[in-house]
Amino acid sequence: MKLIKYIQRKAALGDVLWIEPVVRKLAADYAKVIVVSPLSDLFRNYPLKNVIFKKDYNHFEKIVREISRIFFASAGFLNLGGAYEASPSMHILRAYLNKAGYPQEPLSYPRLYLSREEREKAPATPYVLMHVQALSSRRNFRSVHGVDWRRVKEYLEGKGFEAIGIGNDARQRLWYTRYVNPTLRELIAYVSGCAFFIGIDSGPSHIAAALRRPALVFFGSVNPRYRLLLDDFAGKVLQKPCAYAGCYHAADGGTEGRCKIVGDAGCPPCCTFTTSEVLAAVKSFVNAATCNCVGTHIK
Repeated sequence: MKLIKYIQRKAALGDVLWIEPVVRKLAADYAKVIVVSPLSDLFRNYPLKNVIFKKDYNHFEKIVREISRIFFASAGFLNLGGAYEASPSMHILRAYLNKAGYPQEPLSYPRLYLSREEREKAPATPYVLMHVQALSSRRNFRSVHGVDWRRVKEYLEGKGFEAIGIGNDARQRLWYTRYVNPTLRELIAYVSGCAFFIGIDSGPSHIAAALRRPALVFFGSVNPRYRLLLDDFAGKVLQKPCAYAGCYHAADGGTEGRCKIVGDAGCPPCCTFTTSEVLAAVKSFVNAATCNCVGTHIK
Protein backbone atom coordinates (compact mmCIF):
# COMPACT_ATOMS: atom_id res chain seq x y z
CA MET A 1 0.00 0.00 0.00
CA LYS A 2 1.26 3.49 -0.88
CA LEU A 3 1.83 5.95 1.93
CA ILE A 4 0.04 9.28 1.37
CA LYS A 5 -1.94 11.15 -1.25
CA TYR A 6 -3.32 14.69 -1.26
CA ILE A 7 -6.39 15.44 -3.35
CA GLN A 8 -7.70 18.95 -3.96
CA ARG A 9 -10.80 20.51 -5.52
CA LYS A 10 -11.65 24.07 -4.51
CA ALA A 11 -15.10 24.76 -5.98
CA ALA A 12 -17.99 24.58 -6.63
CA LEU A 13 -20.37 22.55 -4.44
CA GLY A 14 -21.43 20.00 -7.06
CA ASP A 15 -17.89 19.73 -8.41
CA VAL A 16 -16.47 19.04 -4.96
CA LEU A 17 -19.21 16.53 -4.15
CA TRP A 18 -18.27 14.42 -7.19
CA ILE A 19 -14.69 13.88 -5.95
CA GLU A 20 -15.96 11.51 -3.23
CA PRO A 21 -15.84 8.32 -5.36
CA VAL A 22 -12.22 9.22 -6.21
CA VAL A 23 -11.45 9.69 -2.51
CA ARG A 24 -13.00 6.30 -1.79
CA LYS A 25 -10.84 4.64 -4.46
CA LEU A 26 -7.66 6.35 -3.29
CA ALA A 27 -8.40 5.33 0.30
CA ALA A 28 -8.17 1.68 -0.77
CA ASP A 29 -4.72 2.23 -2.28
CA TYR A 30 -3.08 4.65 0.18
CA ALA A 31 -2.39 4.48 3.89
CA LYS A 32 -3.55 8.09 4.23
CA VAL A 33 -5.58 10.36 1.95
CA ILE A 34 -5.78 14.07 2.73
CA VAL A 35 -8.59 15.96 1.01
CA VAL A 36 -8.14 19.72 0.71
CA SER A 37 -11.18 21.86 -0.09
CA PRO A 38 -12.86 24.96 1.34
CA LEU A 39 -16.03 22.81 1.22
CA SER A 40 -14.57 19.96 3.27
CA ASP A 41 -17.54 20.15 5.69
CA LEU A 42 -19.49 18.42 2.93
CA PHE A 43 -17.85 15.17 4.00
CA ARG A 44 -18.27 15.40 7.76
CA ASN A 45 -18.89 12.03 9.47
CA TYR A 46 -16.87 10.23 6.78
CA PRO A 47 -16.41 6.61 7.90
CA LEU A 48 -12.99 5.82 6.38
CA LYS A 49 -10.43 6.42 9.12
CA ASN A 50 -7.48 6.90 6.77
CA VAL A 51 -9.13 9.90 5.08
CA ILE A 52 -8.60 13.40 6.50
CA PHE A 53 -10.48 16.48 5.31
CA LYS A 54 -9.15 20.02 5.69
CA LYS A 55 -9.96 23.41 4.24
CA ASP A 56 -6.42 24.36 3.18
CA TYR A 57 -2.81 23.26 3.24
CA ASN A 58 -0.71 24.30 6.21
CA HIS A 59 2.56 26.16 5.67
CA PHE A 60 4.72 23.02 5.68
CA GLU A 61 2.41 21.23 3.22
CA LYS A 62 2.57 24.18 0.86
CA ILE A 63 6.36 23.97 0.82
CA VAL A 64 6.29 20.22 0.18
CA ARG A 65 3.71 20.68 -2.57
CA GLU A 66 5.88 23.28 -4.29
CA ILE A 67 8.97 21.06 -4.08
CA SER A 68 6.93 18.19 -5.51
CA ARG A 69 5.68 20.41 -8.34
CA ILE A 70 9.18 21.57 -9.29
CA PHE A 71 11.14 18.34 -8.95
CA PHE A 72 8.68 15.42 -9.00
CA ALA A 73 5.84 16.44 -11.37
CA SER A 74 3.54 16.99 -8.36
CA ALA A 75 3.86 13.37 -7.21
CA GLY A 76 1.69 12.78 -4.15
CA PHE A 77 -0.60 15.72 -4.99
CA LEU A 78 -3.72 15.37 -7.14
CA ASN A 79 -5.41 18.62 -8.08
CA LEU A 80 -8.76 17.92 -9.75
CA GLY A 81 -9.37 21.59 -10.51
CA GLY A 82 -9.77 21.91 -14.27
CA ALA A 83 -10.09 18.15 -14.84
CA TYR A 84 -13.56 18.13 -16.38
CA GLU A 85 -13.10 21.62 -17.84
CA ALA A 86 -10.26 20.17 -19.91
CA SER A 87 -12.39 17.16 -20.92
CA PRO A 88 -15.93 18.57 -21.02
CA SER A 89 -17.52 15.90 -23.22
CA MET A 90 -17.59 13.17 -20.58
CA HIS A 91 -19.10 12.64 -17.17
CA ILE A 92 -17.48 14.84 -14.54
CA LEU A 93 -16.57 11.79 -12.44
CA ARG A 94 -14.99 10.04 -15.43
CA ALA A 95 -12.78 13.10 -15.96
CA TYR A 96 -11.77 12.97 -12.28
CA LEU A 97 -11.07 9.24 -12.34
CA ASN A 98 -9.01 9.54 -15.52
CA LYS A 99 -6.84 12.22 -13.98
CA ALA A 100 -6.48 10.16 -10.80
CA GLY A 101 -5.24 7.17 -12.80
CA TYR A 102 -8.39 5.03 -12.63
CA PRO A 103 -9.79 5.09 -16.19
CA GLN A 104 -11.53 1.69 -15.78
CA GLU A 105 -13.21 2.40 -12.44
CA PRO A 106 -17.03 2.19 -12.71
CA LEU A 107 -18.97 5.38 -12.05
CA SER A 108 -20.93 5.60 -8.81
CA TYR A 109 -22.77 8.30 -6.92
CA PRO A 110 -20.94 10.18 -4.14
CA ARG A 111 -21.68 9.16 -0.57
CA LEU A 112 -22.67 11.59 2.17
CA TYR A 113 -23.12 10.89 5.86
CA LEU A 114 -25.42 12.59 8.36
CA SER A 115 -25.39 12.14 12.09
CA ARG A 116 -28.65 11.42 13.88
CA GLU A 117 -28.55 14.93 15.36
CA GLU A 118 -28.20 16.43 11.89
CA ARG A 119 -31.11 14.40 10.51
CA GLU A 120 -33.32 15.68 13.32
CA LYS A 121 -32.79 19.26 12.14
CA ALA A 122 -34.96 18.70 9.07
CA PRO A 123 -38.64 19.72 9.39
CA ALA A 124 -40.94 17.02 10.73
CA THR A 125 -43.90 17.96 8.50
CA PRO A 126 -43.98 16.91 4.80
CA TYR A 127 -42.12 19.34 2.58
CA VAL A 128 -40.72 19.76 -0.90
CA LEU A 129 -37.32 21.39 -1.16
CA MET A 130 -36.88 23.84 -4.03
CA HIS A 131 -33.79 25.46 -5.52
CA VAL A 132 -34.86 27.00 -8.79
CA GLN A 133 -32.54 30.01 -8.94
CA ALA A 134 -28.87 30.28 -8.02
CA LEU A 135 -25.88 32.47 -8.75
CA SER A 136 -24.72 30.08 -11.47
CA SER A 137 -28.18 30.00 -13.05
CA ARG A 138 -28.22 33.75 -13.60
CA ARG A 139 -26.54 32.81 -16.84
CA ASN A 140 -29.69 32.47 -18.89
CA PHE A 141 -28.70 29.07 -20.33
CA ARG A 142 -28.41 27.53 -16.83
CA SER A 143 -31.75 28.84 -15.52
CA VAL A 144 -35.47 28.03 -15.85
CA HIS A 145 -37.70 30.36 -17.87
CA GLY A 146 -41.45 30.70 -18.31
CA VAL A 147 -42.63 29.10 -15.04
CA ASP A 148 -44.96 30.77 -12.52
CA TRP A 149 -43.49 29.27 -9.38
CA ARG A 150 -46.25 30.74 -7.24
CA ARG A 151 -48.71 28.36 -8.92
CA VAL A 152 -46.37 25.45 -8.20
CA LYS A 153 -46.19 26.52 -4.56
CA GLU A 154 -49.98 26.78 -4.31
CA TYR A 155 -50.40 23.32 -5.82
CA LEU A 156 -47.93 21.78 -3.36
CA GLU A 157 -49.59 23.50 -0.41
CA GLY A 158 -52.96 22.23 -1.57
CA LYS A 159 -51.56 18.70 -1.44
CA GLY A 160 -50.31 19.12 2.13
CA PHE A 161 -46.65 19.94 1.45
CA GLU A 162 -44.66 22.97 2.50
CA ALA A 163 -42.71 24.45 -0.40
CA ILE A 164 -39.37 25.30 1.21
CA GLY A 165 -37.04 27.42 -0.90
CA ILE A 166 -33.30 27.58 -0.34
CA GLY A 167 -31.05 30.47 -1.24
CA ASN A 168 -30.53 34.10 -0.33
CA ASP A 169 -32.53 36.12 -2.86
CA ALA A 170 -35.41 37.85 -1.08
CA ARG A 171 -37.15 38.50 -4.41
CA GLN A 172 -38.08 34.82 -4.57
CA ARG A 173 -39.95 34.67 -1.26
CA LEU A 174 -43.38 34.64 -2.93
CA TRP A 175 -42.42 31.39 -4.67
CA TYR A 176 -42.30 29.40 -1.44
CA THR A 177 -44.22 28.67 1.74
CA ARG A 178 -41.06 29.68 3.53
CA TYR A 179 -37.53 30.50 2.60
CA VAL A 180 -34.31 29.33 4.30
CA ASN A 181 -30.61 29.99 3.85
CA PRO A 182 -29.05 26.92 5.50
CA THR A 183 -25.46 26.12 6.30
CA LEU A 184 -23.90 23.38 4.20
CA ARG A 185 -24.63 20.65 6.75
CA GLU A 186 -28.16 21.96 7.28
CA LEU A 187 -28.67 21.88 3.52
CA ILE A 188 -27.76 18.19 3.41
CA ALA A 189 -30.21 17.52 6.24
CA TYR A 190 -32.98 19.42 4.44
CA VAL A 191 -32.35 17.42 1.26
CA SER A 192 -32.25 14.16 3.16
CA GLY A 193 -35.64 14.76 4.78
CA CYS A 194 -37.62 16.14 1.84
CA ALA A 195 -40.46 14.27 0.15
CA PHE A 196 -38.83 15.29 -3.13
CA PHE A 197 -36.59 17.97 -4.57
CA ILE A 198 -37.22 20.48 -7.37
CA GLY A 199 -34.31 22.44 -8.75
CA ILE A 200 -31.77 23.37 -11.36
CA ASP A 201 -28.53 21.60 -12.22
CA SER A 202 -26.59 22.89 -9.23
CA GLY A 203 -25.02 21.69 -5.98
CA PRO A 204 -28.26 20.97 -4.08
CA SER A 205 -29.65 18.83 -6.91
CA HIS A 206 -26.47 16.77 -6.94
CA ILE A 207 -26.79 16.28 -3.19
CA ALA A 208 -30.36 15.06 -3.79
CA ALA A 209 -29.15 12.58 -6.41
CA ALA A 210 -26.35 11.36 -4.14
CA LEU A 211 -28.81 10.84 -1.28
CA ARG A 212 -31.23 9.03 -3.64
CA ARG A 213 -34.00 11.55 -3.02
CA PRO A 214 -36.60 11.81 -5.78
CA ALA A 215 -35.64 14.90 -7.75
CA LEU A 216 -37.04 16.95 -10.61
CA VAL A 217 -33.98 18.60 -12.13
CA PHE A 218 -33.93 21.22 -14.88
CA PHE A 219 -31.05 21.21 -17.34
CA GLY A 220 -30.31 23.88 -19.89
CA SER A 221 -27.19 23.82 -22.04
CA VAL A 222 -25.56 21.06 -19.94
CA ASN A 223 -25.87 17.43 -21.04
CA PRO A 224 -27.42 15.63 -18.02
CA ARG A 225 -25.50 12.45 -18.90
CA TYR A 226 -22.33 14.29 -17.97
CA ARG A 227 -23.64 15.29 -14.53
CA LEU A 228 -25.97 12.49 -13.36
CA LEU A 229 -25.93 8.71 -13.51
CA LEU A 230 -29.29 8.49 -15.23
CA ASP A 231 -29.65 4.71 -14.94
CA ASP A 232 -29.43 5.09 -11.16
CA PHE A 233 -31.28 8.38 -10.77
CA ALA A 234 -34.42 8.50 -8.61
CA GLY A 235 -36.09 11.29 -10.48
CA LYS A 236 -36.76 13.06 -13.74
CA VAL A 237 -34.81 15.45 -15.95
CA LEU A 238 -36.60 18.31 -17.71
CA GLN A 239 -34.81 19.71 -20.75
CA LYS A 240 -36.25 20.97 -24.02
CA PRO A 241 -34.85 19.97 -27.43
CA CYS A 242 -32.45 22.39 -29.09
CA ALA A 243 -30.40 22.36 -32.28
CA TYR A 244 -27.34 23.16 -30.17
CA ALA A 245 -28.08 20.72 -27.33
CA GLY A 246 -25.16 20.34 -24.94
CA CYS A 247 -23.45 23.48 -26.22
CA TYR A 248 -22.06 24.11 -22.72
CA HIS A 249 -19.57 21.31 -23.36
CA ALA A 250 -18.38 22.76 -26.64
CA ALA A 251 -17.50 26.23 -25.31
CA ASP A 252 -13.99 27.35 -26.26
CA GLY A 253 -11.24 27.18 -23.69
CA GLY A 254 -13.34 25.39 -21.08
CA THR A 255 -15.47 28.48 -20.49
CA GLU A 256 -19.23 28.74 -20.59
CA GLY A 257 -20.51 30.28 -23.82
CA ARG A 258 -23.51 32.42 -24.60
CA CYS A 259 -26.71 30.98 -26.07
CA LYS A 260 -26.33 30.71 -29.85
CA ILE A 261 -30.05 31.42 -30.38
CA VAL A 262 -31.05 34.23 -28.02
CA GLY A 263 -27.71 35.55 -26.75
CA ASP A 264 -27.29 36.69 -23.16
CA ALA A 265 -30.66 38.35 -22.53
CA GLY A 266 -33.34 36.07 -23.96
CA CYS A 267 -34.91 32.78 -22.90
CA PRO A 268 -32.95 29.84 -24.39
CA PRO A 269 -35.27 27.16 -25.82
CA CYS A 270 -33.49 24.35 -23.93
CA CYS A 271 -34.66 25.68 -20.57
CA THR A 272 -37.95 27.44 -21.34
CA PHE A 273 -41.07 25.66 -20.05
CA THR A 274 -44.74 26.34 -19.46
CA THR A 275 -46.13 26.26 -15.94
CA SER A 276 -48.48 23.46 -17.05
CA GLU A 277 -45.55 21.30 -18.15
CA VAL A 278 -43.84 21.73 -14.82
CA LEU A 279 -47.01 21.12 -12.84
CA ALA A 280 -47.59 17.86 -14.74
CA ALA A 281 -44.13 16.67 -13.74
CA VAL A 282 -44.58 17.81 -10.15
CA LYS A 283 -47.90 15.93 -9.93
CA SER A 284 -46.13 12.64 -10.70
CA PHE A 285 -43.84 13.21 -7.73
CA VAL A 286 -46.76 14.15 -5.48
CA ASN A 287 -48.62 10.99 -6.51
CA ALA A 288 -45.56 8.84 -5.75
CA ALA A 289 -45.11 10.49 -2.36
CA THR A 290 -48.81 10.16 -1.53
CA CYS A 291 -48.84 6.41 -2.30
CA ASN A 292 -45.70 5.84 -0.22
CA CYS A 293 -43.60 5.32 -3.32
CA VAL A 294 -40.99 7.92 -2.34
CA GLY A 295 -37.54 6.69 -3.28
CA THR A 296 -38.66 4.86 -6.42
CA HIS A 297 -37.50 5.90 -9.86
CA ILE A 298 -39.77 8.42 -11.58
CA LYS A 299 -39.34 8.57 -15.32
